[in-house]
Amino acid sequence: MAEARSLADIKLDNAYKFGAGRYLQEAGALNLLGGEVARLGKKALVIAGPRAWAATEGKAEKSLKDAGVEFELSLYPDQNTYERAKEHALQALTTGCQVIVGVGGGRIMDQAKATAHFAGDLPIVEVPTSIATCAAFAPLSVMYTAEGASLGSLRYDHEVNAIVMDMDVICKEPPRYAASGIMDGMAKMIEIQNGRSEILLDDVSIGLFTAYTIAEMAYHVYEKEAHQACHDIAEGKLTKAVEDIAYLNVAVAGIVSGYTDDLLLRAADVCLKEGRKVVIVPREMPMSRIHLRNIKEAADYGCVVVPPVLTFYNGADTVEKQIQHIVGKILMQFHISYRDFVPWQGGKPMV
Repeated sequence: MAEARSLADIKLDNAYKFGAGRYLQEAGALNLLGGEVARLGKKALVIAGPRAWAATEGKAEKSLKDAGVEFELSLYPDQNTYERAKEHALQALTTGCQVIVGVGGGRIMDQAKATAHFAGDLPIVEVPTSIATCAAFAPLSVMYTAEGASLGSLRYDHEVNAIVMDMDVICKEPPRYAASGIMDGMAKMIEIQNGRSEILLDDVSIGLFTAYTIAEMAYHVYEKEAHQACHDIAEGKLTKAVEDIAYLNVAVAGIVSGYTDDLLLRAADVCLKEGRKVVIVPREMPMSRIHLRNIKEAADYGCVVVPPVLTFYNGADTVEKQIQHIVGKILMQFHISYRDFVPWQGGKPMV
């Protein structure tokens, strides 16, 4: 049975979590993996994506063995689920593993963190083989059902112990992964702005101001180097632009997430407490019983639920018009007019 928390179970954590105790990013970094793991224990459970493990070309295995680290290997191609995290945790405990190592993309990074959590907060070393997300750094795991439906996030009160990112591996990934991480990283500044033209220290907490300052710096570097980095990765070249973008996608985006981890929850909590309107737009499909339960619970707390449902009555015959309809429906909840929104006025459908 999939595990999920209700809204009432969510506890806000005031601690800032900056991502990793140690961060290694360089060509040949896999040669240092064994030493990083040996600092934390003599036996590890390695959870790896099959393609990611192959991409290490035996270097991860050799480094662990050279450092005298025994390891159990779990090649894991599936979704990041609670069930498998608990199974991995049991495997780690019954085989005497003292460290959890994740090798792969965001899904594997999250599975490793969840496994360590259920094993009693064992130390974690992450080996990202993609720069598509900051999952290696972020102090949470995004959890799913086996079918791929989202179950929300499992949040942690601590950072991972170390991140080892080999740039020789990163340069061999498809450039679309780098592009995905770039867009995610650029969005951080816009998310923090939240519609404001500027963020002033007098108006926000020092934590949020710091996060914005870092995100703004990253945004400008992205503007300057992102295109070149994707071009260089497509050609398999390790350049300064690639190094810079990898650092921004994984480390800097992760640091910003550590500052703003619970920002959305905090905002919703304050609005509900003060009797202000909170609008939830659930986009996950299909909805599981857990989704439906949490949506009902949100409505019971006073939230307005506006699913992004398509329209067929107002002549919305393009994707753009469908988006305008959804945006208009959301803005209606705040009594904000939207000129491109065509509301239902009765009568025959406008087709």
